[in-house]
Parts: sequence; C-alpha cells; structure tokens
Amino acid sequence: MRLVYLIARRRRGLGFNSGAFLVLYALFRFTTEFFRAPDPHMGFVALGWMTQGQALCVPMVILGLFLMVRSQSHEGAANHTITTVKNKARKRKTK
Repeated sequence: MRLVYLIARRRRGLGFNSGAFLVLYALFRFTTEFFRAPDPHMGFVALGWMTQGQALCVPMVILGLFLMVRSQSHEGAANHTITTVKNKARKRKTK
C-alpha cells in the first residue's frame, strides 16, 4: 500500500495510478501463489508450474502496463483538457 501511495503522490496521466496498483497487486499475488498449495481439483494449469491464480495475474500485469504507458502518452492531452475546462468555467463566472 505504501508503494501505491508513493506512486500516487506525483501528478501523472489519467489511469497511471490504477495501472500501477494493478501491476503491484498482480506481482504480489503471483509471488504469494508460490507458497500456497494449488487447488486439489485444478492443480497446475499452465506450463506445468503455474496455478490458476498465477495465470490470471499475467493479464493483470499486461493491462496495468498498458494503462501506465497509455497514460504517459495522453498526459499532455489530459492536462490541456483540464486547463480548457477550468478556463471556460472562469469565463462563465466573470459574465
């Protein structure tokens, strides 16, 4: 949780914090699954050593990285949009 807080302190593009949380959560869960016995009715489902939980973490990491990269490429556009909305609101107040 502390890592997410440290990441969220800086202002970043829309979706970056969500992507960082998703990546960190997936990595934590993937690691903890090594110490957990696999479900008896499922066993290891991928590559002979990955449990179902670990297999589900892979798309979470990919989606989280996608959100982080996308937020960086759209950061300027998002800041421009916010500035435009604020300027329009100020103009309406002065009328």
